[in-house]
Amino acid sequence: MLHFGSAVVKDMLPIVGNAAEHAGAVISAFKNKLDISLGVALGSASQIMMFVVPLCVITAWIMGIQMTLDFGLLETGCLAFSIFLTAFTLQDGSSHYLKGVILVLAYVVIGACFFVQRVPLGKSLTGLGV
Repeated sequence: MLHFGSAVVKDMLPIVGNAAEHAGAVISAFKNKLDISLGVALGSASQIMMFVVPLCVITAWIMGIQMTLDFGLLETGCLAFSIFLTAFTLQDGSSHYLKGVILVLAYVVIGACFFVQRVPLGKSLTGLGV
């Protein structure tokens, strides 16, 4: 049971740590202040991209674990799809609940793609054999 508890804490820590940031973005989206909401969301994503991902790669390198930023076709396609869909959805600068539904459904579709992805035995997702 200790293992389950530590896994829950590990998974919930980033969500709880940014709860105020997420709450502020949601409240500003409800008030139709899309520029503030996008600023909060993109600022958080930029922090992750600029600090956390390189830190994970360096930490893995120090620990002797092979971890690269070499993304496969599915990861690159999902990233391009999500950028295109987000830009298209937010093009007019207003928020509407159907736009949120579209983005949530895209999130579900991307998650389903990764769930049903099949990797041949003896190969990894990146083709590095790890």
